[in-house]
Amino acid sequence: MDAIEYDLKLLAGIGLRTLVEAICINQKITGRNLKGKIDKLHSEGFISANKVPILHKLREIGNLDAHRIKSLFSTVLENALEIINHLLRSVYLIPKRSKRSK
Repeated sequence: MDAIEYDLKLLAGIGLRTLVEAICINQKITGRNLKGKIDKLHSEGFISANKVPILHKLREIGNLDAHRIKSLFSTVLENALEIINHLLRSVYLIPKRSKRSK
């Protein structure tokens, strides 16, 4: 969030991609590459089908930033951050709250 706020676009793009990778590692989602891991997030029920293309776009954003040292517009990164926040809530917070309410 700070990287976006301070207009550090390159760092923000790489960071968002890294968050997707970290979620996959934490949830023991394996695969040859992040593309396959994102697909498994869906097939194992962590994300809905409509989120898959969005996460692939985030993967592409991070790859573009890291390998070509080229960043995207702040609005794209802000939208990506919102998507990642939603993913974090759906993977970690909602299940935890659901267990508490039972």
